[in-house]
Amino acid sequence: MKNEMKEYLEEAVNDEVFHHDPEVVIEQVYVCGFAFQKVGERNHNVALIRKTRPSWQAGKLNGIGGKVEKDESPRAAMTREFREETGAVITDWRPFAVLKHGKGLIYMFTAMVGMSVRLEQTTDEEPGWIGVGYLPFTKHVSNLDWLIPLALSGNAEVAVIQDETPFEKAA
Repeated sequence: MKNEMKEYLEEAVNDEVFHHDPEVVIEQVYVCGFAFQKVGERNHNVALIRKTRPSWQAGKLNGIGGKVEKDESPRAAMTREFREETGAVITDWRPFAVLKHGKGLIYMFTAMVGMSVRLEQTTDEEPGWIGVGYLPFTKHVSNLDWLIPLALSGNAEVAVIQDETPFEKAA
């Protein structure tokens, strides 16, 4: 079952059009990615964005991503969303998890990039490189505490995660 699910998810990520099981009610499909820069022997920076919306994320750091458009693959959506929100073009996204939350599905991606990749503010939300070791000292969406280590591990196969955690309330 695990191998069948992994193959299904990898195929869905690579398809030109997103496909899912018609028996599973999914109202919206999203992507979220973590681009990393290696800094020294064991340290990394991660590209995050300071959110202004939705209200429960306002002022917090989160991964970069958004909605998958009609007739768009999750991988293509990740490339597009990262470019739209940071001005940087990254095409070698690797899926590491699919997060199901309620009636939403979030394809999670990771990429390792060089130090020359620059992030620009192209929307009302500000992207930036954050040292992974500094993450505990920042105001961020709580699931980053386990998603970033999973993305950075490089050992994870595509994981399917059923997240029942309630959305955080705005302060």
